[in-house]
Amino acid sequence: MLNKENINLCWQVLSKYGIENQQRMVIEECAELQKAVCKLFREDTLAHRDNFLEELVDVIVVIEQMLLVERLPMDEVNEMAKIKLERALKDG
Repeated sequence: MLNKENINLCWQVLSKYGIENQQRMVIEECAELQKAVCKLFREDTLAHRDNFLEELVDVIVVIEQMLLVERLPMDEVNEMAKIKLERALKDG
């Protein structure tokens, strides 16, 4: 998902704050994204869109960190994504 420069920065953040702290950040960032989505649904303003983007990127960053920590290969992630997306199309 992220480019090489940002992957390197992810490793630096993991090194600085520790894996356990960043694992907890996944929970916090997902909660903040949930709140931003609710605000966007309630009132679609530029300020809410900016906040949504910021929180979405925060979640992408911590998810990328977890992919790195757990050494999850992108081909496995993409295969699971394909299964989930195909299931959504089938069930829909």
